[in-house]
Amino acid sequence: MIKILIICVIGIIAITINNVKKKKLTDSGEIKQRSNHFMRQEHVFNTNIKSFKELYDALDLTPIHSRNIQMAHLENDNGIQFYCKKMKTEFTAYLIYADNGEVTFFINETRNEINPLDPNVILTAIEKAVFELDENATIKRELIDYDHKTGLF
Repeated sequence: MIKILIICVIGIIAITINNVKKKKLTDSGEIKQRSNHFMRQEHVFNTNIKSFKELYDALDLTPIHSRNIQMAHLENDNGIQFYCKKMKTEFTAYLIYADNGEVTFFINETRNEINPLDPNVILTAIEKAVFELDENATIKRELIDYDHKTGLF
């Protein structure tokens, strides 16, 4: 009985800590309130942005780096791969720029249940950059399949 009580208390503490972090990030503008479905969506922005460099220069990378999210430029320099690994969870996401000004963000792969705060920080930074550069940009969101693995290895 004591073990069950201890597990419940630990769970309540973990949920409370996560909610405090989420409120702090929301209040600071680093994330937006979103349904967790956003992680299963492809976010396509139709913009007048002229180049990937213009988009990249507008991105505020501070909140992304503060969450220990790694970034790598794609080989053809038209996008970024984001990678985050924490404890037993990890995800890979992409930001891709097309020459027609279309900007796409999606999560490609996850391992175990990931905390939505990390991808939310990335998507919020992208949205801010896109709308700073083109206030008339539009967003189309579609549910997509991605590779989700469970297990320890």
